[in-house]
Amino acid sequence: TDAWEWKSIRGANPVYPKVPKHGVRYPMYRDEKIIEQEFARYRDASRREGGLMTQSNATFVLNLSKQRLSELVRGKRLHWHSFFDTKFLSCREIANFKKTKRKVGRPFGSARADEESLRE
Repeated sequence: TDAWEWKSIRGANPVYPKVPKHGVRYPMYRDEKIIEQEFARYRDASRREGGLMTQSNATFVLNLSKQRLSELVRGKRLHWHSFFDTKFLSCREIANFKKTKRKVGRPFGSARADEESLRE
């Protein structure tokens, strides 16, 4: 199997068919027009969000694991912004989240907290 998802390839090349034909080679390179459009969307989002940060930088800034960061995104407390096949987070959202007072440890309802409550 290919390492690239067809949806991603087709997103960069919308003239390709919805389902690839077996045995046909499809170039995966993006042309200048597509890159220019994606970069313009990236710049707009970056301005609107006070900058964009990669997942690895966000885990460092927030002192969280990648798993916990993904849980925050699933819980809609933070949001992914996908550009160039990379996930970014809003610097504005990260700053607001960092300002909130949080208790040390896992949040209530986490697997570890549930296990500990069952032991008592």
